[in-house]
Amino acid sequence: MSGTREPIVRAIDEYAWEAAEVRPSGVALPVGEWLRRLETRGMRLGMVPPARIAGGPYDGGWVLSADNEDGRVYFAVPAEALPLLRDALAPETYAALRRQAAMPGAPLD
Repeated sequence: MSGTREPIVRAIDEYAWEAAEVRPSGVALPVGEWLRRLETRGMRLGMVPPARIAGGPYDGGWVLSADNEDGRVYFAVPAEALPLLRDALAPETYAALRRQAAMPGAPLD
């Protein structure tokens, strides 16, 4: 066993996010389980600019949204989870996040 842990994703409070604050709420989930739950609920993963997180436990990560006909939920996603999101994001969104990861000052298109 390698001892490495899967990155953890947390839902964040939508009202706090509207005020540009990342305030975790809900259950913390490993990325794989989180992606399975989104798929089960028919949720589409996307990016809500400006999405880069500065400070706190998710520093350098992103705020991503998941949408379906019932609404939208925001999540704090750690930077180390990015490679695991390739198949869950639209190709252009994934590419924008990769550029941002490589060059922290790059725009998110």
